[in-house]
Amino acid sequence: MSNKKVKNTEKEPKSEWLLGLNPGAIEEQEAKGQQELVESLQLPKTCNSPRGLNASEIYHKLGIKTFTGSKGDDLFMGVKLPSGWKKEETDHSMWSNLIDEQGRKRASIFYKASFYDRDAFINFNCRITFRVDRIGFHEGNYDKNDKHEYISKSTPFCGIVKDYDDTILFKTEEIYCEEEYNYKDGKKWGYSEKYKEELSEIEDRFDAECKAFLEENYPDYKDVTAYWSLK
Repeated sequence: MSNKKVKNTEKEPKSEWLLGLNPGAIEEQEAKGQQELVESLQLPKTCNSPRGLNASEIYHKLGIKTFTGSKGDDLFMGVKLPSGWKKEETDHSMWSNLIDEQGRKRASIFYKASFYDRDAFINFNCRITFRVDRIGFHEGNYDKNDKHEYISKSTPFCGIVKDYDDTILFKTEEIYCEEEYNYKDGKKWGYSEKYKEELSEIEDRFDAECKAFLEENYPDYKDVTAYWSLK
């Protein structure tokens, strides 16, 4: 791996880019920043998720050696990854993945390299997770509207506990809950109180069932360093 460092773009502001005088320059800067990050021996100093974690402490627990912060750059610190670990870019220039020796995604890394709004943080992954939602969202069966909002197709709700590779470890029953709206002047005006109450009861029940399974079988499921040694 290269010993290159991420370039601090804040030190070379390009105000004319914000005026549209160099179309595409900011996007190019962000894409270049992603490549620099992947090739560097650096990781962000800050953890964004789960909340309240100290990034340096988690790095240590994961076997990632850390060094002093990068001179002239408050966003990153020098690191040495365990053997077989690597960083991989995604198809979004602001997101990259931290991959372990078994090819498992252990964290997502955000880095916005644009000089006017530069930022970086890391989101660590827990191995065992759960979600209570419509089957459509669980299975990727949803649409997007013109506002880029996700709209799940009308499918039943359930709770699912998954391993890192989407293997289902536990699943609740499925309950169908028809969406019901209020209307004003012939247009949808938010969900009806009846629907919200029914939905809340379903979600609370499935949430409790998933957590009960986790507490019995994976009590440390909230720990981002837990269970990764299991086959």
